[in-house]
Amino acid sequence: MDATLQEIRQKSLGNLQIEAKQLYPEGLAKLEDFLNSLTLPERTTCLRACTMLFKVTNGKIPRQFQLEATLATISKRDSIVIAGTGAGKTVCILLPLLLSPDRISIMISPLKRLQINQVSKNVLSGFYSIDFDSDRFSSSRNLEFTLSRSTKTPRRMMCIGT
Repeated sequence: MDATLQEIRQKSLGNLQIEAKQLYPEGLAKLEDFLNSLTLPERTTCLRACTMLFKVTNGKIPRQFQLEATLATISKRDSIVIAGTGAGKTVCILLPLLLSPDRISIMISPLKRLQINQVSKNVLSGFYSIDFDSDRFSSSRNLEFTLSRSTKTPRRMMCIGT
């Protein structure tokens, strides 16, 4: 999967548009007005994000609010996403990790059960994820030790904690 994602990261806007029309024409049509309102670099980034998510999830593409949040994140701008349970807020964090695999994200989650679920889903999607809370890690030293003992490269990593 890493080779496929790297290939997508290197594609031009024209090639991304051709691939998007082949892979997800209905989803692309829903995003058409939004994509046309963007600059060419932003449009390229959004099409990369759509294609990457499509490949990683076997067919899902992001919604406009997820792409807007992703553009804000990679532009180092603050954003606030307000959406209901199950609306896809986690995708707003995953897309920048797909686009830039050297990133590390930290997500604060108020519920331990939600942490466990998110870690499980992220691992299935190819993201190295750990959960940490006061029960598992009584100090930051314990967390550092866990991260340093990891056998995986800390790429596309997400730490989920309370």
